[in-house]
Amino acid sequence: TIPLRFCSPCQLLSTVTTIAKENTINMTHKLVVGAVIRAITEHPNYICTGEINEAFGFLKKQFLTAMMVGNVSHSVHALKAIGNSGLPRALPVLVNAINSTRGNVSDVTPEYEIRLAAIYALLQISDRFPSKVREIALPIFQSPSEEVEARIAAYLVYMR
Repeated sequence: TIPLRFCSPCQLLSTVTTIAKENTINMTHKLVVGAVIRAITEHPNYICTGEINEAFGFLKKQFLTAMMVGNVSHSVHALKAIGNSGLPRALPVLVNAINSTRGNVSDVTPEYEIRLAAIYALLQISDRFPSKVREIALPIFQSPSEEVEARIAAYLVYMR
């Protein structure tokens, strides 16, 4: 292993992603991967395209796998990590999660919990892409057929 105090941000992301891949049960590792992606992309001096692509691909795969097997807590954590990344390519993943769980969703279903997580994950992206995020949140907030908590989440996202 690489001593973290001596590695570059690109090496750090690669190391954290490797640890997360080896410990897929521990959901905290996914959140760290998303946070490290965001930290790296906030500094234009670091070009870690390969590492970022690999790490984001890992997070997206974790979400899709968790959805396929019906693991709600892993789906929610993966969505949080995807939002934490702050990448523009996170938006389609979040929108898909919001739209795919729309419909006859009540506040007691796993789909509703996933939908709320995707809406709240938009908060992490709103500072980078405010107009795109507002376009997603406004229809949810304005829809009287939405559950109250989803409308509140969309309002918070919209107002940020």
